Amino acid sequence: MHQLSELAAIAHPLPVPAPVTGPVATRQQGGPEGDAEDANQHIHDSCQPDESVLPHPDDDDDHFVEICDQIERDRREYAEDLEAASHGMEEDPLILALREERGKKQQADARIRQYLAYAREFYPPRRYKLEELAQASGYKFSSVRTAYGDKEITQVADRIKRPPIRATTDVEGGQQP
Repeated sequence: MHQLSELAAIAHPLPVPAPVTGPVATRQQGGPEGDAEDANQHIHDSCQPDESVLPHPDDDDDHFVEICDQIERDRREYAEDLEAASHGMEEDPLILALREERGKKQQADARIRQYLAYAREFYPPRRYKLEELAQASGYKFSSVRTAYGDKEITQVADRIKRPPIRATTDVEGGQQP
């Protein structure tokens, strides 16, 4: 398979197929040989969607096929974009894909730090336990307090258009949390 297609498949995975039963399962398990196209169609038709992406299971099976088709279109578009960027920058597609994912990871880490600042600085004291925040964020318990700083507090305040609780408490003459 072409490298760009494989990178696209990694970036845009298809839903996990449902357990195969009946004649197709028999053929796949070494039973009587059947038409490969029928087996592939059955697997395509029986995609079990990721609940975060696909419609409710009570919806028609046609929705699942539509989702799989959309993912295939996304894969082609991703491969084309990656190929164009690769040629334009004279860079290996895998290296570009890794750099892109690293950037996404850095953005996600920054957002997690902002969420921690929000939870600890913009809500009444002790609304969220450090243990709960540590578990949800992937930080160690001891790192939650130091995971964010003034930069993240300022970013959150700018985005939600209000100062942190600590700042308003200080101004009003109260105690810091």
